[in-house]
Amino acid sequence: MSSSQFFPLSKPVLGREEEKAVVEALRSGWITLGPKTAEFEERFCEYIGCKYAIALNSATAGLHIGFFDLNLKPGDEVIVPAFTFAATANTVIHSGGIPVIADVDYSTFCLDPKSVEKKITSRTRAISPVHYAGHPANLKAFDALAAKYHLEIVEDAATAVGTEYDGKKIGDSDHTVCFSFHPIKNMTTGDGGMITTNDKAKADRMRLLRLQGMSKEAWKRLDKSGSWFYEIVAPGFKYNMTDISAAMGIEQLKKLEKFNTRRTAIVKLYKKLLDNLDLTFQKIERNIVHSHNLFPILLPEHMITKRNEIIEKLKEVNVGSNVYYIPLHFHPFYQQRYGWKKGDAPVTESIYERLINLPLYPSLKNQDIEYITQQFTKIYNSLK
Repeated sequence: MSSSQFFPLSKPVLGREEEKAVVEALRSGWITLGPKTAEFEERFCEYIGCKYAIALNSATAGLHIGFFDLNLKPGDEVIVPAFTFAATANTVIHSGGIPVIADVDYSTFCLDPKSVEKKITSRTRAISPVHYAGHPANLKAFDALAAKYHLEIVEDAATAVGTEYDGKKIGDSDHTVCFSFHPIKNMTTGDGGMITTNDKAKADRMRLLRLQGMSKEAWKRLDKSGSWFYEIVAPGFKYNMTDISAAMGIEQLKKLEKFNTRRTAIVKLYKKLLDNLDLTFQKIERNIVHSHNLFPILLPEHMITKRNEIIEKLKEVNVGSNVYYIPLHFHPFYQQRYGWKKGDAPVTESIYERLINLPLYPSLKNQDIEYITQQFTKIYNSLK
């Protein structure tokens, strides 16, 4: 069995509905922050079940606003997982704080509350759990730590749109919760993000920060019913979403549950077809709904030295794969600035050394999964 088609790690699924919506936004004459963005925020609130949503140009912008809103002082610390993308730590730094890495749980790959508690000091201001690959972090445990030590929580939910925890969708809480709509995520706005919260005071502050700290939203200020006058009441940013992106997001949101159902079915088929190999899959805890943004697998320890070769050989047979993520403490910048080094997060390192992410997106057909797993199995068996 062979394929002339290349299967990337991820791929957005866009249709005529998105095309039509974007063209309508372009023709409306209102292409930046405006009524479509407001509509998208409203619909996202309805989907999540939260009270407030703030549409942005990226999840990174959401994290930056979330940490900036904490008014971090020099020396203040925010605990983040070692196993995450750089944005989680970088936005702490840009907000004036110091990121502190904690280890993750070996079964879920999410931030480990026990490791976090060991890292809490008198300088700790917040915890930033990351919902890895769409599996929720242990929010009950983090809420307990936050209450015990008087800390804030800023959730990195970049890969968790549609994820459910304890009977509610991620984002339906008083936390600051940051979602991503990058093309590799479960839904896309071309690029973009969203903050959700049920805390009105927090939402009001962060909404100001989204657009230069202006006292009036631009679309309200420039609309016929608005006023030309505005005041700068906070040192904000240029992080707003555009109506072009929001128009796409509205259509993608309508399809999200269908997309996530297909992702779940694909993961189930992957596991069935790979069950005869000595692989470890991310554990799915009870009473959660996993949105399956990524499909991570762990090789057995004796195959660690073969991981990179497997990735290259998969590419030769038109199968894309990747490794999400390179641990934070492996990167030169953090090593030089904070003295982080290999050995600081042993569970994270064990996962990273054995990790491969295989293609996962809703338009993959069952025969595509069969091809991918056949090629993976063939390569795996040739190298074990």
